Amino acid sequence: MAEKRPASAAPWPPTHPQLLRTKLYVPQTRPGLVARPRLSDRLDALLERKLAVLSAPAGFGKTTILSVWAAHCRQRGLPVAWVSLDERDNDAGRFWAHVVAAIAGLAPENAAAGWPVVSPDQPATDDMVIGLVNAVLAANFIPFVLVLDDFHLVTSTAIHNAMGFLVDFLPPQMHLVLASRAEPPLQLAQLRARGHLIELRAADLRFTNEETEVFLNQVMALDLPAESIAVLDARAEGWIAGLQLAALSMRDRRDRATFIQTFTGGHRYIMDYLTEQVLHHQPEDVQRFLLETSILDKLCGPLCDAVTGRNGGQATLERLDASNLFLVSMDDRRRWYRYHHLFASLLRVQLEKTGTDMRGLHRRAAAWFQENHLLQEAVSHALEGRDFRVASRLIGELTQSNDAHSQPRVMLGWLSALPEEIVRARPLLSLGYAWMSAINGHLEAVEPLLEPVEAWLDGDGAGRAGKNTAESTAATPMADEEWNAQPEEVVIDVDLLRAYVSRFLGNPGRAVVRSERALQRIPADNLRLQAIAWLCNGHGHLLENNLAAADHGLLQAVELGRASGHIAAYLSAVHYCGQLRELQGRLRDALALHQRALDHISSQTLWRFSGIERIGIGNVYLERNDLEAAQRFIEDGLARVEAGGDFVFLRDGYLTAARLAQARGRHERVLQLVDRAGEAVRQGRSNWDASLVAAWRARLMLQQGKLDEAAGWADRCSLRVEDGLGMGREVGFITLAQVCLAQGQLNDAEQLLDCLLRLAKCSGQTGSLLQILVLQALTRQALGDPVTAFATLRRALQLAKPEGYVRLFLDHGQPMAELLLWGMARQEWVGA
Repeated sequence: MAEKRPASAAPWPPTHPQLLRTKLYVPQTRPGLVARPRLSDRLDALLERKLAVLSAPAGFGKTTILSVWAAHCRQRGLPVAWVSLDERDNDAGRFWAHVVAAIAGLAPENAAAGWPVVSPDQPATDDMVIGLVNAVLAANFIPFVLVLDDFHLVTSTAIHNAMGFLVDFLPPQMHLVLASRAEPPLQLAQLRARGHLIELRAADLRFTNEETEVFLNQVMALDLPAESIAVLDARAEGWIAGLQLAALSMRDRRDRATFIQTFTGGHRYIMDYLTEQVLHHQPEDVQRFLLETSILDKLCGPLCDAVTGRNGGQATLERLDASNLFLVSMDDRRRWYRYHHLFASLLRVQLEKTGTDMRGLHRRAAAWFQENHLLQEAVSHALEGRDFRVASRLIGELTQSNDAHSQPRVMLGWLSALPEEIVRARPLLSLGYAWMSAINGHLEAVEPLLEPVEAWLDGDGAGRAGKNTAESTAATPMADEEWNAQPEEVVIDVDLLRAYVSRFLGNPGRAVVRSERALQRIPADNLRLQAIAWLCNGHGHLLENNLAAADHGLLQAVELGRASGHIAAYLSAVHYCGQLRELQGRLRDALALHQRALDHISSQTLWRFSGIERIGIGNVYLERNDLEAAQRFIEDGLARVEAGGDFVFLRDGYLTAARLAQARGRHERVLQLVDRAGEAVRQGRSNWDASLVAAWRARLMLQQGKLDEAAGWADRCSLRVEDGLGMGREVGFITLAQVCLAQGQLNDAEQLLDCLLRLAKCSGQTGSLLQILVLQALTRQALGDPVTAFATLRRALQLAKPEGYVRLFLDHGQPMAELLLWGMARQEWVGA
């Protein structure tokens, strides 16, 4: 072994036979970059630290942000030395030669500082570091920064050890930045604990929503709508290179919306980039691991072992995590991970090309999830593996659970993926399918799905014959445990399902009768079925305008749903109870009701089900004209409701969001949201729901000045006062009165409003009464009677003030403003 020679003073300038001085230049920044002051501010704190580490996968903008920051530093008089590293810098002599040259180049006047000599024929380790530190101290440098870019390309243990030594004894005026695709093998935990470290990782470097919008619309000049930007941002997860490749692909396209909806890791540019920059840089065993585990939406070590059939999954995940290989940690313990969406798409495309038995991978995943009691994940993989026997059994279990009704869209998707003969062969599975169809608004599908259930209940052999037929095929053997179900309980469940559906088919009275019959037969200890029964009963009464009976039934459903853990019944009951409170003009009570429900959901870690309560809270804020708070709650709530799929929640969520959009003057958005509400109810062929959406559409169009469209609705309207002011009809009646007023049919408007006023008083609908009084005031104003008009308006103001109603008045625009000004000018405002 050659004797190690101490580093000695070098002639000026420091040199090395392989020194490439272009590696020492700070990369030029291109024009039109997105300003990211939040990152520059974080890096500015480096002057109080030893080390900054930027660690993220390829394409997250590490070099760019450091180049911009370096330019800012130099403008402020802070010198920055830069080395762009490559694979050849694993030669220690070459590595340190570039580091020394970069630092020495900051102060060429300090040629006598004694820079260490780096010769190509000797390994440079601690002695080199000592010489470098002493030279920096001797040169009397002002504070400066050394940036080592692409540090992941340096894999030499000797260099890593020497870098650790340098960090330990870093001169006080020297500050180090490492940019790497992998976490540097230094004592980061120790540096973090001592406050010597700044870290910027993928989560920090990714584009925010605002930065994505600036990049796509200002830098790339694509002029995309907010919805398209949101989709791209969700797919790319802030990955800057992915967004740039998407933008380049869209520049000359006319069908940008189609491109955005189909943008995945299988897109040619994305595929080429990830394949060349990431996948092909991995060893063969890692590539195989990545491809085989790409079928998983979430990964942990034991699961990966089960799917791949090999051990060491946890260690591999930890290595991938440390290497920043587009792996996202899903918990603080770093047990569960997932792949970046675009990377996962690429891996799946590549997996299909290999001819791997993907069904086998999915079946092994399903088995592991089932053994670990993660039934939903097990169902998804069983279906992907076309193991319908396992899938149908697991879905059957889930349809009997409380969670099933809380995620009807997911459940319906699973059930519809099963072959029809399997569903019909299992009556309880068919019953669960019927429930999920109803909740998703597919009301016409319910009765056909109940046929095998009733055949089994009738005991005519049809159900059992279906079972035997299914068992005759090797692909679909059925389990026997389902046939131990108690017929009486199934009869009650069917009755409740028909009560549930009757409410939306214009037969609320039938819902009341069926639910009361069910309540007489439900066992005292079956709180789940009692909750559903009281929900149908209370809502049926609400639709019939029997508010006292509705109040009793819905409060029973709230308590029983909460006690039984039937979250869907609980949330529906709270939703309808909140609507009842608003009908009664009790905004404060409605807000308190929704807030208690939200608190309960939070305490039970059920935030994913909180959408409709957030919309309820947002609606109260909207009535009070707190548009910022309303938007916060409604937007968040709507996103959660859309993920769930309950068509009632979707209908009411879209209509509430449409009213908010109208209040903000976003007229095109109003139409989009009302159309979505229409789509939510159209699939169920519920005339009642369709009428409600149509009435709201007419009202909102009227507020936009589109009288012809509103008048067209009024001409088609079949409302009759003798049917009463039930929930839903109230929206139509008040809209009809508004159309009459706008058309100048003042006598018709006045007569209709007088009838509605009597009905609202009789039923205790103060919320409706307020709207009627406002319209009566505007009608009297239009008739040339401002005194009576303002007296009526003042009464409405007195009723509205304690509850904080504001939007009720603002929605009537200029006529309302004129009447208020008239009253104020005559000091009629006193006491309002």
